Amino acid sequence: MGESVEYEVKGGVAWITLNRPDNHNAMTASLTGELDEAFELANGDADARIIVFGARGRTFCAGADLKSRGKGAIGAPGRHGASPYVSILTQIMEGAKPVVGRIQGSAFAGGLGLVAACDVAVTVETARFAYTEVRLGLAPWMLSVVLQRKGALQLSAPYLLNGEKFDAQQARAMNLIARVVPESGLDRAVQEEVERFLLCAPNALFETKRIFRTVPGMPMHEAFTFAEKASRALFEGEEGQEGMTAFKEKRKPRWAP
Repeated sequence: MGESVEYEVKGGVAWITLNRPDNHNAMTASLTGELDEAFELANGDADARIIVFGARGRTFCAGADLKSRGKGAIGAPGRHGASPYVSILTQIMEGAKPVVGRIQGSAFAGGLGLVAACDVAVTVETARFAYTEVRLGLAPWMLSVVLQRKGALQLSAPYLLNGEKFDAQQARAMNLIARVVPESGLDRAVQEEVERFLLCAPNALFETKRIFRTVPGMPMHEAFTFAEKASRALFEGEEGQEGMTAFKEKRKPRWAP
């Protein structure tokens, strides 16, 4: 992939790993460009059903690279016409495949936005987090969109306003993290999340991810009309038929390992 981001597919899982530990995986222009490309590749990779997003080093991601005045996050438009950071967040949240965050260390500012965007994020007990923007004369505008979608915006309000650090259990209480584990249990916990997703039908997972960005903004009657049509298509579709047949025949469906 490049010097800043590693990409590997094995066992139906695309592993995307930030690899600039010397710079605390801060979002430089090269890192965000490679990360944007990696998520596009993973979402279109027929050999990958799940994405695991991780990092090397003590820090998951320190946020925008301030040495370059944040150009890695808000620089020239990325591959999808938006800033690189927005393009990455959009691909994580609206991509076809579930994203499991393997959060081995702390995350700050925009780096915490990458964590929050994951469908499921698992972190270690020693990780620390902070919305540091206000202490730098900035405001977390782009990150707020992710937090609103995750139901975490109001829960995060005190820390958005004061920039203080908080721990992994507090991050879990804010809906930013799904599981907190000892460092020795991180890989096992991530594998457990992957195995759960591999039991699920690929298109059904995509459709379920679509619910979160579709239903909340609809009036109730419009939402029911949309949902009924979408549900019927799944019941009549190939995956739905296979799933119901497998249930009747008391066997695993084709997609299950």
